[in-house]
Parts: sequence; structure tokens; C-alpha cells
Amino acid sequence: MQRRLYFMLPDAGHARRVVSDLEGSGLPRSSLHAMARPGADLGGLPAATPVQQVDRLHGLERLLWRGNLLFFFLMLALFIAGLADGSPWLAALGATAMAASFIAGLLWTYVPDAAVHEFDDALGHGEILLMVDVAPRQVEEIERRVHGRHPEAAVGGVSFLAGASNF
Repeated sequence: MQRRLYFMLPDAGHARRVVSDLEGSGLPRSSLHAMARPGADLGGLPAATPVQQVDRLHGLERLLWRGNLLFFFLMLALFIAGLADGSPWLAALGATAMAASFIAGLLWTYVPDAAVHEFDDALGHGEILLMVDVAPRQVEEIERRVHGRHPEAAVGGVSFLAGASNF
């Protein structure tokens, strides 16, 4: 599974220099996606597709999080019903499922998570968002390269990317 790195750049000129540098380091242009406020000129930059601008993976993550929360409260109701009914096995089943749901929720907080919508304010001020899709082993190297050669680039985070660069 690939990672998507997010970099905020002050303008298209800076973004073009970063793209040129990353392409020179061997990253294919298909791994680079630029995004700006509606109507802004991205001349010479690899524009993000509408699918990449929507961030469906983040939507799926929110759906799973809410589903886990709903499951937890349903199991809480099962636990209370088991106690009220005097059914220890039902209460134990509810408690076990609640514990599993709680642990899953805790583990989920350790998943790298950055989303396109987090950059809306900066995009509104005319900045450029550059998304870079790389293998997990390249994350640190690319972040170091961009930050070292382009100090104007603000590292915006990392997220999981489900395989294809159009996701």
C-alpha cells in the first residue's frame, strides 16, 4: 500500500520547482498531483483529478469510524440488557465486543491520516497543494529531499493510499 505525502507551497512557481526536482530524482509524473483553488492556473503542473480532490479514502475512514462507534453503543445496550435480564453470557458477549471495538478504535488513531479538506483554507489563500504518491520506504527520503531543497514547502502530512494513484 502506498503513502500520499502532502506539501503546501506558496505559489505555482515554487510548486513547479518541487515537481521538477522530484521528477529529476526519478519519481514519475503520474505520482504527482497538484491542486489549487477553483479557477487558479496550474500551468505546467500535473493537476489532481476530481477523484483525488474529493479524497474518498478519508470518507471511507470516517464511515468505518462511525460504524465502530455505533457497534460499540449497540454492544453497550446488549451488555446492559444482559445485566438487566440476569443473563451473564449475554452481558459477557456485550462486554467482550465493546472491548474489541474500543481496542480497534485506539489502534485506528495510529493510522497516518491527512486529508485534502484540511488544506481548504490555505488553498483559498492561493497556495498550492502538491500530493506525492510513494512507497512507504520512500516517505522519509522524499520528505527530507523536499524540506531540504525547498524550505518554503510546508509538510502537510501523510496518509494511506489504496494502491492506484487515482484514489
